[in-house]
Amino acid sequence: MLDCCRLNAAQADLEEVMRNLREKQQLLASVEQKIAMLQKSYEDSVNEKQRLERNMALTQARLKRAGKLTTALADEKIRWEESITVSQSSLAVIEPYIGDTPHPQHSSNLYLKCDKRGQGRV
Repeated sequence: MLDCCRLNAAQADLEEVMRNLREKQQLLASVEQKIAMLQKSYEDSVNEKQRLERNMALTQARLKRAGKLTTALADEKIRWEESITVSQSSLAVIEPYIGDTPHPQHSSNLYLKCDKRGQGRV
C-alpha cells in the first residue's frame, strides 16, 4: 500500500511537471513567433532603408544635373539676349536703307550707302 501511495504521488508530480512543460512549450512557441515577426519587420525596414538611400542618391544626382542645366540655360539666355540686342541694333542701322518692302534695288542701295559711310559691305 505504501508503494501504491508513492506511485500515485509520483504520477501526480509527473502530471504537474508535464503540465508545466506544456505551458512553457506554448510560451516558447509564442516567443519564437514574436521573434520571427520582429525579424521579418527588421528585414523589411532594412530593405526599405536601402531603397530610400538609393532613391536619395539618385535624386541628389538629378538635382546636381538639374542645377548644372539651369546654370547652362541661364548662360545661354544671356548669350541669346546679347545676340538679340546686337541683331536689333544692326536692324536699326539697316532698316532705313531697305524700307518696308523687299526690292532688288534696295539691297544695292544698301551696299552703296554703307560703302559711302565707310562701314564696308553688309
